[in-house]
Amino acid sequence: MTTYAIGSVKGDYQSLNELLATIEFDPNNDSLWFTGNLVNGGSESLEVLRFVKSLGYTLMSYCDETGKLVFNHNDDETGKLLEGLVPWYKLPDRNTTQLNIIFSDDANFEDITFPGIYPLSADRLSALKLTDHPQRI
Repeated sequence: MTTYAIGSVKGDYQSLNELLATIEFDPNNDSLWFTGNLVNGGSESLEVLRFVKSLGYTLMSYCDETGKLVFNHNDDETGKLLEGLVPWYKLPDRNTTQLNIIFSDDANFEDITFPGIYPLSADRLSALKLTDHPQRI
C-alpha cells in the first residue's frame, strides 16, 4: 500500500487521471491525500469532486485514551458519543500542541476555547483573519 500526496487539482480532471495513471494508482490498495484546491481553475471541477467522493470520506474526529482514531464513535442504540473518547486535538502529548490549527469542523466540535485550535463551522460560512493569533470574523 502506498500513500500519495496530490497538489492542487484545480478542476483539471484529465490531468488528475493522467497523474494517477503515471503513478499506477490502485484505489483498492493505495491512498491519496489531496493537499490543495480540488476545484476552480479547470472546466472539470464536478468530475474531480465526483472522483474524490467515490474514494470514500474519512472524518477524523475522536480518539481513544491511547490516541487511536475511532471512526465509529457513537453508541449504535443511543446515538450518543461513546465514553472515554476525546476530540483528536485534545490528546495529551499531541506533537502539534505548539501550532495553530485551523480546520473545517465537520464533526461539530465547535470548540472555540481550546488553545491553538480554530474550527470553522461546517454548518454556516465562517472565516478567520489569519495573524499570529487568528481572529474570528
